[in-house]
Amino acid sequence: MKIIVLASALVVASVFPASAFQQATWDGGVNLECAVVKTTEGYKKDADPIYKVVVELSHDGHAPMSMKVLHMAASGAVYDRDDQYVQTNLTNTPGKLEYSWTGTMAKNRAYTMRGSLWRNTANTWFYSETQFRGSAQSYGMLSRCHVIEGE
Repeated sequence: MKIIVLASALVVASVFPASAFQQATWDGGVNLECAVVKTTEGYKKDADPIYKVVVELSHDGHAPMSMKVLHMAASGAVYDRDDQYVQTNLTNTPGKLEYSWTGTMAKNRAYTMRGSLWRNTANTWFYSETQFRGSAQSYGMLSRCHVIEGE
């Protein structure tokens, strides 16, 4: 599956050194809206489907400070990855606009997740999530993003 290969390629990130971030200069970060374009589940009827993912990346001009990820459901429910996953760690591929977070599911410690955000050479943002139970992948998702204008 392409999403597994893509997510696997992006997880090779190291802890973000403050000096490496100076290659990317923006005012405080980026706010994105993302549409899910592929999952490992294929087509699935969901009573309350996720219709968008919001990713907010902030930094202080030298190092990433936080990455907030919200899943918005059709019912209006909002799922905050900060509430769902604990023991999180934010990393970056030095010199690139590629970020990853990892965490352990709060309600079931057998599950972990890695979320990855990156911008390609065509200036398009993508966000993916890969969930694992132990060392086996249990779910994968790829989304394409655009910058939220006026914020």
